[in-house]
Amino acid sequence: MGFLWWPAAWSNNNYNRQGTLPKLSLASQQAPVNWSAVYNLADLDLASRSVLLVEVTDWFIVGAKNPEQIMPLASLTKLMSLRLVRDSQLNLSTLVTVEPVSQITDWQAYVSEDEAVSQLPVLKQESLSVEQAIQASAVASANNVVLALVKKVSPSLEAFVYKMNQTAYGLNLGQMVFSDPTGLSALNKGTAWQMARLAAWVWQDEFIKSAGLAHEVVIKTDKNSFRLINTNQLLSQPAWRISASKTGHLNEVGYNLVMQASDTAGRVYLMVLLGAPTDQLRRQDAFRLMAWLESIS
Repeated sequence: MGFLWWPAAWSNNNYNRQGTLPKLSLASQQAPVNWSAVYNLADLDLASRSVLLVEVTDWFIVGAKNPEQIMPLASLTKLMSLRLVRDSQLNLSTLVTVEPVSQITDWQAYVSEDEAVSQLPVLKQESLSVEQAIQASAVASANNVVLALVKKVSPSLEAFVYKMNQTAYGLNLGQMVFSDPTGLSALNKGTAWQMARLAAWVWQDEFIKSAGLAHEVVIKTDKNSFRLINTNQLLSQPAWRISASKTGHLNEVGYNLVMQASDTAGRVYLMVLLGAPTDQLRRQDAFRLMAWLESIS
């Protein structure tokens, strides 16, 4: 990565970490944040259209860029779906049936123009455990696997989506709304601020949290084995202590990321990037943010 220039306002001497940053409360809801008082991360020349950076330990906002812009969530949607599947108390050894994308007729209305639909490439119905299904969903964002999980715990797709929205309302996530469990619909929408809070709640489930960290995973069905590569290439960075991660992509928004990582001093941050034009620019934004955090520590 090339040299990165930081404005003088971000220097160690000018960065007052105590008492100046708005708190983010996960459990109780406070008055809306005064975003004009939050450091504007747009000064870092980030490509993502909306960005939020929160220090997890004290839950205060380190910086933001358009944090309340409502945008398609893409596969970040799957975090809500996986948490609801886990909350259903479905046994990890229970089998679910995965279908080829081409055969999922009740899903076609949700498929966007995105040609690179992530899936477990089965050619006919195959069975795998809930444990393996969650891993495939978290690591490779396999859309047909997410739908298999949903069908196992819900009487209908509509009932599950209703539960997603009901849960978002219960978490007081404001304008966050869901239209399908996978994120393939551009109508799954929310802000970076809401996404940070949703991810923090979802990652209270340690199994979901750890499932998304594997660089690759071998998924075994009753008929085949599939090697899936993690959609977050940042996991290969040895200097980063990444403790949670989920990517998303949709033609209507671009490339999204929600990730939890710690710096060399051990401080843990939650990073939300929405709407990067390319995967490379999404990674570049993450690099810039992590480098900036190191520069102000």
